Amino acid sequence: RRGSLTTDGRRLALVRTLRQRDVYIAETGTGGHHAVVPRRLTPDLGDDYPTAWTRDSKAVILTSDRNGSSNVFAQEIDKLSAKQLVHGPGRQILPRVAPDGDDILFYGREAGKRGLMRVPVSGGAAELLFETLNVADFRCSPAGPCIIAEFQRDRRIVVSALDPRKGKGREIYREASGRIVTPDISPDGRFLATPSPTKIVVRSFATGFVVREIDVRHGTAPTRLTSLDY
Repeated sequence: RRGSLTTDGRRLALVRTLRQRDVYIAETGTGGHHAVVPRRLTPDLGDDYPTAWTRDSKAVILTSDRNGSSNVFAQEIDKLSAKQLVHGPGRQILPRVAPDGDDILFYGREAGKRGLMRVPVSGGAAELLFETLNVADFRCSPAGPCIIAEFQRDRRIVVSALDPRKGKGREIYREASGRIVTPDISPDGRFLATPSPTKIVVRSFATGFVVREIDVRHGTAPTRLTSLDY
């Protein structure tokens, strides 16, 4: 919201903006190189943000504020309504499917503690894995390894291994950053890929060392980080 007073101070003009994202899905054509016209999956009026598929590709895992606060939902691709997976206080964001496909990992709150949590993919009671206040993102590969990126007070991002059952493990690498540059993990769990202004940096999951840099034509700097926008 932004406002402006008239010169006599008697009236106030306001501009109000609302963000409403929706989830669309589309079938891929032969060879997976083309997609047909997408169709809207979420007909509700909330802000819906998808972050994962179930392992059988029959449902999309998403965050939605349709009930007020941001909560974790699963919606089957042939259904018009979604199932809320977690019922609890506070925002629940960044739901990801664990490698075994049986659990959903997400960032939320339990008993006044904020951190990474786990809930069965069918829904139910959530379990706190470990406390953390500075999650930037986390990803899991179908092959097993997961990673978590956290902000530090010195403006660095620390990337660590993540066990969906035991919690955070060894540190893989860290780097200074004033931008949103969290990595993704390859499907086989061997590599991490991070965007930079003009290239994609590929690192080894095992060592954290850079193994390749892929140039991006006409690349521009990513949006500078001010706060988590989920």
